[in-house]
Amino acid sequence: SEFSRIPSACDLASMTVDSRHLKMGLMPSPVQALMALKQHLPRLIRGAHEKLTGEVGQLLPSVTGTPASVENFVKKKKVTAESVELLPLFRKRQERMIEMSNLMKKNGWAVPDDQNNELFEVEQNLSMLDSGIALAQSKEEEDIKRFAKDIADEVPQVTKRIQAVREGLEKTTLSSLDSDVNETVALVEKLNRDFEAAKERAGALGSYQETLGLVADEYDAVGGGGG
Repeated sequence: SEFSRIPSACDLASMTVDSRHLKMGLMPSPVQALMALKQHLPRLIRGAHEKLTGEVGQLLPSVTGTPASVENFVKKKKVTAESVELLPLFRKRQERMIEMSNLMKKNGWAVPDDQNNELFEVEQNLSMLDSGIALAQSKEEEDIKRFAKDIADEVPQVTKRIQAVREGLEKTTLSSLDSDVNETVALVEKLNRDFEAAKERAGALGSYQETLGLVADEYDAVGGGGG
């Protein structure tokens, strides 16, 4: 066609005339759209890869890790449940990346060297997340029993801490008339800090028990600090 015979550049006297912009302006809009798509698709795939691997990378350590404490296990349980909901959405985003890559190949467009590596990394991470979820779910009952025992062992200790602080506050109040004021205030403040720390731990243990599907213990001594 006449259009295809327009050279991209030609020498005119001592000047070289670049006609690429002229050709672009004369191109039918579908052709322009395809050329724009050809340039844009690799960037879209790269951006999707970075975002997806980043999000999955934040989940993997908790889902695949071995919890060493009840705090770690509670976090693992929550993140695993979140991952179960997110995985199908991640797979759909992966499918769109594959569709964009296939469109490039179908049109015979050059595929960047790192594009296949990006697609492979996404598949690898999603497979790790999938298998990590399955393993976490298979070990959940065993882990719940293990950490339920840890909580049960700690509850009496926390109760004793709270009771000891209360008794200390009562004794301090009774003997305050015969004690140095500054020493008494300092002791009461320390006992209050100890009480608040123990009360906070009791609340945390109760929250963990609820997350694990257990009946939360009640602490009769928890009502408020002294002072």
